[in-house]
This record gives sequence, structure tokens and C-alpha cells, in this order.
Amino acid sequence: MAISNKILIALRKEKGWSQEQLAAISGLSGRTIQRIEKDGSCSLESKMALAAALEIAPYALDNQTPIFDKNKVNKSHYLLENSIKEIGKEIHKHEPLFLALSEFSPIGVYLACDKGEFLYVNKAWQEIAGLTEEQALNKGWQAACHSDDLNNILASWENLLLSKSSLRSEYRVVNQKTGIITCLLSLAKPLMDNSGCLKGYLGINLEINNN
Repeated sequence: MAISNKILIALRKEKGWSQEQLAAISGLSGRTIQRIEKDGSCSLESKMALAAALEIAPYALDNQTPIFDKNKVNKSHYLLENSIKEIGKEIHKHEPLFLALSEFSPIGVYLACDKGEFLYVNKAWQEIAGLTEEQALNKGWQAACHSDDLNNILASWENLLLSKSSLRSEYRVVNQKTGIITCLLSLAKPLMDNSGCLKGYLGINLEINNN
């Protein structure tokens, strides 16, 4: 897939990394980094590895993302919170399996930080909600929630974050492109680090029926 090699190079230099350092942190080879920066093309696995290493959302490497001036960059547009970095490291350990289960799954998959803000949604989730990954991040996913159900789902998330338990909630999503309403069963499990601290949630959305 195509990515912006100019953005990749700018982000790497912003951190003061050499190609070799980026290779070591991302788990890719030095030759792979050189080729990506030259050709602007890589596999989905490489893109996810680069995004995790640079602490950015994968879409930030896309060609349509505006090139930024590193002296005036607004990091709020592409940097993830510190908790995202930790979650990304855990996901990256099992990256091939995670990618297979999310990007190619007919079930909506999402990843949220310990504040309940979305860090990642797969293609199936985007198709159900009619939102791009960029639009769904942070609190953007709430735009697709049915207005009559939004308060309930937010209350469920608030209780979830306080109790650090699992989520099981039903709510309706309004596709932002087609207007189609889909009833979903949302399930989420907490992601804990080795010390037992909550780092975020990994969840799925199952379609119940269409209204």
C-alpha cells in the first residue's frame, strides 16, 4: 500500500532518529526502512509497525495527510496519548494475529485507551458507522451513535472505566453516509499491563439486526 514517504521522513527526523534507529524500534529491517522512504510503499504490517514506533495513528502516514511544517506542527493532530504507546507495544507483540483478526474480520473491531477514547477501528467498523478511521478516533465514534442511545452508551463506558470490568452493551449506530440504522452488541475486555494497571480496552461490535 502507498504511504507518504515525506511524512515518514519528517516524523523520523522530528524524533532525531536515523533510519537504523527507526528500524530497531519498529522491528523492521534497515533495508525495509530505506525502501519505504524511497518508494513510499509498504505492507499493512510494516505500516502498523511504523505507526506504533512513531506513536501515531496509521492514517497519519497516508498520502492524503497534509505535509506539516515541523517548526509549526500541531502534534494534537497526529500524536497519540502516552497510553496509546503502551497499548501499541502490547498489540505489536502479536501484530500478525491482531491484523488478521481485525483488518480482515467482518466484525467491527476497536481499540480504546484507558479514558474510553478510540485509538483504532478496523474496516468493518468503519463500514458500519460510515466514518473513516480518522473521524472515529478519540471521541469521534460518538457521532455515529443514535441520539436516543448516546447517553446510555456513555454511561456504560463511564461505569466500565470506573470498575475496570468488561463491557456488554446494546445500542444503535446511524451510518453517517447512508443513514442506515444498525443495532449492535458491543463487547470489550480490559487490557492490563504486567503490574495490573489498566491500559485500555479491546472490543468488538456484533450486528444484531437492521431497522
